[in-house]
Amino acid sequence: AYIPNIGYFKYGEKKAFDSIFIIENTKIELLKQPIKLLENIFRTNTDELIREKEIIIDNDLFEKNINALTNAFKLIKVNSQDQYKLIEENCKKVIMFKTNPDNINSFATINAQGIAFFNVYQEEYDEVFFVDDIAHQTGHIILTTLFYDKKAIFKIDEEQNIGSLLKINDNRSIHILLHAFYTG
Repeated sequence: AYIPNIGYFKYGEKKAFDSIFIIENTKIELLKQPIKLLENIFRTNTDELIREKEIIIDNDLFEKNINALTNAFKLIKVNSQDQYKLIEENCKKVIMFKTNPDNINSFATINAQGIAFFNVYQEEYDEVFFVDDIAHQTGHIILTTLFYDKKAIFKIDEEQNIGSLLKINDNRSIHILLHAFYTG
């Protein structure tokens, strides 16, 4: 079981078998072990639950990717302080997992708001991958937080079809288009 701010415990044991891990020079926790409460979050693009055995979250992924992930956060912090501040304020945890990208790729979801999920399915990832994925997934988290009270943000119907508004062939809503602009 995972207990926030303390660590990971095995049934019947009083001592954590693994402590929490805060990414160096950040306030962001990297979830290193599978968490039962997050199992239902891993869904395909057609909203089917991905079987637990098809999702890998383990120490090997951690060891292989932690340096690149840490360096990516450092690059963002040094080169884009305002964006980094938004990331740290809105994204409290990240998790690296591995599954077939046909199942799902990296993601963020309102069902686990504040957690960015990075699919590290290839053998080698570098800072470039993580800078891009951090910016994209945390961008969704930031905008979901910002748009919580949509009526205070939008003066028009945020679900209005952009194509009908601009007389172009585009079926996205204004809300979706803003997400696309911000998350790239």
